[in-house]
Amino acid sequence: MKMPIRILQITGGMNMGGIENFIMNIYRNIDRDKVQFDFLIHQEEKQIFEEEIEKFGGKVYRIPSIRKSGYFKYKKNLKEFFQNHSYKIVHSHYNELSGIILKVAKSCDIKVRISHSHTAYPSYSSILVKYFGEYLIRLLKNSSSLKFACSQKAGEWLYGKNNNFEVINNGIDPKKYKFNEEIRKKIRDELKIEDKEILIGHVGRFSNEKNHEFIIDIFKELYSKNNNYRLVLIGTGNTEEKIKNKVKELNLQEKVKFLGVRKDVNKILQAMDLFVFPSIFEGLPVTLVEAQGSGLKCFISDTVTKEIDLECGLTEFISLNRSSEEWAEIIDKNREYIRKDTINSLKSHGYDMTENAKNLENRYIELYNKI
Repeated sequence: MKMPIRILQITGGMNMGGIENFIMNIYRNIDRDKVQFDFLIHQEEKQIFEEEIEKFGGKVYRIPSIRKSGYFKYKKNLKEFFQNHSYKIVHSHYNELSGIILKVAKSCDIKVRISHSHTAYPSYSSILVKYFGEYLIRLLKNSSSLKFACSQKAGEWLYGKNNNFEVINNGIDPKKYKFNEEIRKKIRDELKIEDKEILIGHVGRFSNEKNHEFIIDIFKELYSKNNNYRLVLIGTGNTEEKIKNKVKELNLQEKVKFLGVRKDVNKILQAMDLFVFPSIFEGLPVTLVEAQGSGLKCFISDTVTKEIDLECGLTEFISLNRSSEEWAEIIDKNREYIRKDTINSLKSHGYDMTENAKNLENRYIELYNKI
């Protein structure tokens, strides 16, 4: 029997997150007798998707992150890994850091080196970090043999406006997200949300770019207008404790629920009434595809690419220059809508994961056969 082509997916970790969900959605939908995924990650602790990866026949390898090991040791670790494993295709999802990863891969004679941009306009913590990021982007231009991006905006940020890159849509399984009244009632009962209560939701890693502090400010204003508003936050991250403390300071802890990492996000979306997403920067967040897939009205910062609008009347873009009071006013005035089936919109805009996975599977096979 012919062995499947093994593709090495390189990312920070494999816990619940936008990049990780994108990779797993592809992995679940490819023909794994033809194409198999292995993973090189940078987290020591066991990751939420590892069990599923192993069940599918994939392998998970680890090296320390560049922050832990330092630049030169990190390059050495990468080189040793590539020399000890015979991959012909590597697919790096590490934005700027793909510059180092793919340069080392090139030096180890790996023929197909795919860079994948998943964000746009990141904020750098210092001038030094900014210069380092720009250096990595320059490395990337000469070390990647193929450039992917989750959106036009994300591609232009990492590769430049005149550079050759392909947009690969962050698709989902539309059937999993289709609105279902029974699931809605079940989840709201579990969350102890009454029929009269208006549940606002957000899904995303707790990090500065996701703007959770502003979400809490918006919610405070909404609650002052109508005490039936409730908020649910899904995700974990390094700003989570800070946000929990802010909620306590505002005495809103009975009205805000922190659900952590969940595998049933598709079901929790059914329970929500509105979705708020005031990110400072993004690539093309699959979370917003999922929210629209479940028929949710979404209030989104105008820093997010308009490519995310599936044209089913469910997106409202609001400037981050507007105050939390203004956001709350817009949300409260526009909260009435009819929840509808959006499967056709998802498919027509290229967000059906089954089709996306098949296209990428064929691309991997085509690339492998040309080596």
